Amino acid sequence: MTTFSDNNVTTVQYQVLFVKRCYECMLHDTNIVVTESMDAAGFVSWRIADFVLNMTAHGGIHLTKTAYDTLLPLDNKGVTLSDPKNSPPYLLTDMTGKTTQYLRVEFQVLSTVAREARDTCGPLPVEIMPQTGEVTKEGSPKPSYTFDIYPKR
Repeated sequence: MTTFSDNNVTTVQYQVLFVKRCYECMLHDTNIVVTESMDAAGFVSWRIADFVLNMTAHGGIHLTKTAYDTLLPLDNKGVTLSDPKNSPPYLLTDMTGKTTQYLRVEFQVLSTVAREARDTCGPLPVEIMPQTGEVTKEGSPKPSYTFDIYPKR
């Protein structure tokens, strides 16, 4: 059973599949870096939720022509695709709730390496530039003060 740990940096290749009978196709294929603790079911849920969110929030998910052609008979029957007259790009722009039940995620862990300790990064100083436009001798704006972006523990 696959589990992800926040003590590791894990590279994962995953695919989002549509598995409705006679319309099976791959909708998305990519790699991702995972640095949070979760089990396999949590990873699958996270990637499906992200897929649906990106589909609706960003105007659609780019599909291959093969996947677009496979889903075309379902257009306006649970799946909304971009207008074929305007394609490419071939976009999946929406799915009804009943249609999302056919989404699956298949994944493979490509690599896992130990993560550095949390305090190895240390505080990073950030300079706040004055609103007056005052410039130092070197030609850069003079900072008004500096603070650490990581709180002290």
